[in-house]
Amino acid sequence: MNEADVVVDLFDVYGSRIRDDVTLAFHNTDVISFSNTYHVQLNGAPATIHGVPSFPTGHALVDVKPSKYQQRRFQLSVVGPSVGRNEIKEEFFVDPLKASPKLISYADLSKKSYWTELKRLLDASTPRIDAATWNKLDPVNRATILNVCSKMVREKFDNGDPVISQVTGIDRTWLDPDHRERIFCPVTPQFLGLLRKPSDNFKRADGSTHHFPNQWVAVKEKPFSFKTKDAAGNIQFTFASDATGDSYCDIDLDDHAGIKHAIDFLQHKIFREETHPYIIHELLVKYQKHGDPEYLLL
Repeated sequence: MNEADVVVDLFDVYGSRIRDDVTLAFHNTDVISFSNTYHVQLNGAPATIHGVPSFPTGHALVDVKPSKYQQRRFQLSVVGPSVGRNEIKEEFFVDPLKASPKLISYADLSKKSYWTELKRLLDASTPRIDAATWNKLDPVNRATILNVCSKMVREKFDNGDPVISQVTGIDRTWLDPDHRERIFCPVTPQFLGLLRKPSDNFKRADGSTHHFPNQWVAVKEKPFSFKTKDAAGNIQFTFASDATGDSYCDIDLDDHAGIKHAIDFLQHKIFREETHPYIIHELLVKYQKHGDPEYLLL
């Protein structure tokens, strides 16, 4: 049996080499008995696996299983040292179940580039979201607010105004473990009309699967739901009103809308139907220019 080295060089969405314990299960597709499992400790630098079966029996499916990042699978054809370098050099999303978010306490918020607009929404929320209230919120709910608000500050109408200018607060009632992937907000009466105008940034979306709090009713006249044209990390606005005619929005962030490679990072079977807000964080950082919501998952 011919053998060769395989270099393992893994990165996070910021492009930094990860520090983690990693298990690599090589499923040899030529000779089953040549399958093997290897362990490496990554400390911000590449690690090398020695003695991996190589050409002509070096074809393998490799399950890369970090302890703090999501598992991914790759095909690898291992060649001898005289032919070339064997390397697994890939990017990994943090596993939401292993995340320990940082820079999400109230004391951290004033350092964020979108603090002014974020504070306006928190102060205008019903009831008001002050420091004590914020710090008691589920960390995932906090992450969603930061994801959404940072995105709304960056997204502009065709006249250059930020989308967040049309949002007037956050309904605190629905910030709970059952609504961790979205926020419900009162919005200006003209917001829906602005999105209905032809736009370079927004497109119509299907809002039929969105459900509102009991006192709100989805707008009857279509279109009443819109999302940005991003390939990944789209923000969607679905409109409703109450008995008095006041306007509200269900605001959430979707995973992907066209980047096939992004599907490889997503594990809906683990996180049910909705993409976890921590995964949204990773998508925003990876796929959008200046998309960082400015908190960390590890």
